[in-house]
Amino acid sequence: MRAVEEVAAALAERGHAVEEAQPEAFSEYEERALHGAVLGVAEYRSCLEELEERLSRPVTSEDVEPFLWVLANLETVAASPEEMAQAELWVRGWIRRTRAWFEEFDLLVTPTVCEPAPLLESVDPHLHEPLELLDKMVPHMAFTEPWNATGQPAISLPLAWTPEGLPVGVQLVAGGDGEDLLLGIAADLLRDRQPRRPALHA
Repeated sequence: MRAVEEVAAALAERGHAVEEAQPEAFSEYEERALHGAVLGVAEYRSCLEELEERLSRPVTSEDVEPFLWVLANLETVAASPEEMAQAELWVRGWIRRTRAWFEEFDLLVTPTVCEPAPLLESVDPHLHEPLELLDKMVPHMAFTEPWNATGQPAISLPLAWTPEGLPVGVQLVAGGDGEDLLLGIAADLLRDRQPRRPALHA
């Protein structure tokens, strides 16, 4: 959060009005997760069906990440068409409520992920069961995944560093047509930063 506070201060120094706020729809996390569970397995299966069409052959577990294969083939009670339609309707409403926040605010500033980059072994799909890996990944997607759903432009900037030399990302999110503003402010923030790259170990 310190990096986010530093960015907020930098924006304020540049004459931007800055305040602590977030889309109210973010408080609907649990309900969104429930509706997402109804739609999730069907969406993963749809991914495999689309891949089969592209390959013109049946898809096997060797064609995709173990994570995707297991989630697409979970033994779940199939949702009824009415339940699917209700879930889709709720999700569309959540997207509208989230995007509406940007009618009042130009940008949202958040961390990119919840912690510095993990060791590769900790998220290696060959070392962890898919559902265990999902539990590890969900916190890392908390700040970025919503914008995949809403279709809004977002960018992660390496604006801070850990004592170990790992980059700390700060995410900027704009409204649906705010790419120019987003890129302009991102370039402005980076202009005062000395470019750095973490050490490479190969």
